Amino acid sequence: MASNTSSFTLGRSANAQAEVAEHVGEEMSPPCIHCNKGSGPFAGKPCVVVDGHLGGGCAGCHYNSSGTRCSFRAVDLTAVDEGDCGESGGRAKRMAHEPLGGKPSAPALRRKGKNALKKG
Repeated sequence: MASNTSSFTLGRSANAQAEVAEHVGEEMSPPCIHCNKGSGPFAGKPCVVVDGHLGGGCAGCHYNSSGTRCSFRAVDLTAVDEGDCGESGGRAKRMAHEPLGGKPSAPALRRKGKNALKKG
């Protein structure tokens, strides 16, 4: 069954974005895993994606800033062109460019005592 949009919290920007995306996006077939289970605010409506927006996730998963759960988003991260960090440029998109099994980062410095890192 379709959700009643009057109960939506459109005051949150992610929710307003998801509502607009639901109306203008491209219907995905098959739907993402979450929408396929009938979950989300748009249950009963098509699972839609707007190319280049919502971090690659569908509108239903993006609602309430929950886009990271969308199975389309994981696919989108591996398909990012080199040098293109998308609209948000977030850490997850940047990490898509990093090779797996790369060099480990240097260990963090730890303080051992009140003045351990101060120069004397």
